[in-house]
Amino acid sequence: MENATKLKGIDVRRFVSFGIVKGFLYRSHKYPVPAEGKVDRALPLARYLDGGHHFDEICTDLQVSEKDVMGMLEGRDVQIVHR
Repeated sequence: MENATKLKGIDVRRFVSFGIVKGFLYRSHKYPVPAEGKVDRALPLARYLDGGHHFDEICTDLQVSEKDVMGMLEGRDVQIVHR
């Protein structure tokens, strides 16, 4: 996208900074959670699937990208919760 940082004349980076400073905008985290409460213990990420670990923490601990974590979860019965 040629104009990805502008939206109808609004500088998105400045808008986000302003929103955070003024308190009407905050960060949302993504948490992987087992879909039906069952955790596949064979999954290397099993200890992170309790709803208490967000993607930033998982990526930092495992030293992998978010894309890699999503790849590890692919095909598993896991939901991503945004909060």
